[in-house]
Amino acid sequence: MKRIIVVALALTALLVAVTSAAAQDAPERGRDGAIQQLIEIASEQTGLSPREIAQGVAEGLTIADMATQNGGDPQAIIDAAYAATLRQIERAESNGRLTAERAQEMRENALARITQAVNGDLRAMAVEARARLGAARLVMELAIEQSGLNPHELRLSLREGATLGDLLTQNGVSLDAFVAVATERAQARLNVFVVDGRLTQERAAELLSEFSAALTERLNSPGGQAAGV
Repeated sequence: MKRIIVVALALTALLVAVTSAAAQDAPERGRDGAIQQLIEIASEQTGLSPREIAQGVAEGLTIADMATQNGGDPQAIIDAAYAATLRQIERAESNGRLTAERAQEMRENALARITQAVNGDLRAMAVEARARLGAARLVMELAIEQSGLNPHELRLSLREGATLGDLLTQNGVSLDAFVAVATERAQARLNVFVVDGRLTQERAAELLSEFSAALTERLNSPGGQAAGV
C-alpha cells in the first residue's frame, strides 16, 4: 500500500509537468483538478479507478498497457487530454497568464508530452518531473530570498512583463552570483535523486545542463517564463 501511495504522488508530480498549462490557469476546476485530468480520462477509458491506475504504474505498466488490457483506446486518451490541454493554454493566454510565444511553445510540445506520458515509463518520468518542479520552485525561492521582494510583489511584477533578471538587478542582486547559487542548489537536489538510485549520474548531469540553459532563458524572458524551469 505504501508503494502505491508513493507512486500515486509521483504520478501527480508527473502530471503537473504534462499538464503545465493547466496549472497556469484552470479556473473551473482549480490546480488540483487540472492535475487529475489525465488520470480521470484514463479512468473513464479503462474503467479502472485512479488508485488502480497508480498500482498498475507501480507494477511497471503504462497507461497505454492498462487501456489496452481493459478495453480502452490509448489514442483516445491522448486525444482527449490534448484537446483539454489546448483549451487550458488558450484560457491562460487570453487571461494574460501566458505570453503568445510561451503559449505557442506549449501547444507545440503538449502532444508529444502527453503521448509520452501515456506510452512511457511513468515511474522514470515522474522522477524527472519532480526534479524539474523542484528546480522551478528553488529559482523563485532564491529570487525572493536575495531580492527582498515578497512573493506577491515578485509575481505581480513578472505578470506585468518584467524580466526576472531586471528585477534581481534592480534590487541589488548579482546575476552571476544568483545563477551560481541556483545551479549549486539544483545540483544538490539532483544528487539526492542519484544517491537514492532514482537517477543515474549521467541523467542528472543532463538535467542540470537543461536547468542552466532554462535559467538563462528565464532571467531574460518577460514574465520569467521558460520551458525547463
